[in-house]
Amino acid sequence: MKIVYTAFIMMILGCVITFFMSHRQVYVEIDPAGSVRVAGLSNKNPLGLERQVEQLAERLKKSVEEQ
Repeated sequence: MKIVYTAFIMMILGCVITFFMSHRQVYVEIDPAGSVRVAGLSNKNPLGLERQVEQLAERLKKSVEEQ
């Protein structure tokens, strides 16, 4: 009986992770010429990701200007 309950709980947790959590990937590329590119992928909330990428780009720009 414990196996059935454990499997049920794992199935519910898997559904929660799949449907209610946002997956994001943020990429920062630095080429030898010195230019920096920031990009990202998201399966949900593309406007939030866009805002996050813009903030990251601004922080990187300020950091480079301070040096």
